[in-house]
Amino acid sequence: MTTTKKVVSKSEVLRMLKERDEKIIRMKKGVAADLEMELELKAGNNPELQAKIAEIEKGIFDDIRALVEQYERPQTTNIAKNKIITSLKKKR
Repeated sequence: MTTTKKVVSKSEVLRMLKERDEKIIRMKKGVAADLEMELELKAGNNPELQAKIAEIEKGIFDDIRALVEQYERPQTTNIAKNKIITSLKKKR
C-alpha cells in the first residue's frame, strides 16, 4: 500500500496559518471578555470588591491585550507565537 502526498503551495500554507492564527486570536479575545463579564457579575453592589476586581482586571486584561497585539503582528515567528500561547496558558 502506497501513500500519496498532496503538494500544497506556499501561499496555501500561509493562508491556512493565517486562518488558524485569526481563529486563535478571536478565541483569546472571547475568553478575556467572558472573564471580565463574570468578574463584574460577582462584584455585585459591593464597592470594595468592585474596586479590587477592577484593579486586578486592569492588570490581567492589559497583559492579555498586549499578548494578543503581539500575536497579531505579521512578522511574529512561530517560536514567538508559541511563547505567547504558553504565557497565556500560565496566566490561567
